[in-house]
Amino acid sequence: VSLLWHKLIASPETQPCSESTSAQQGWRQVVDALCNVVSAAPAKAATAVVLQAEKELQPWIAKDDDL
Repeated sequence: VSLLWHKLIASPETQPCSESTSAQQGWRQVVDALCNVVSAAPAKAATAVVLQAEKELQPWIAKDDDL
């Protein structure tokens, strides 16, 4: 989930055309597998994404609290 978070959410501005064809195919397989997991267990998938988001945003939340 962490790798997907960074690849698909945290830095979506990365241009996929700069990657090799095999890398694009690899990511397509990862995304397809992720879609299958989400279809099979949407609650678990949503929980994983929320937990990852919470983990990624925690430093920002802590900094905001300090201010």
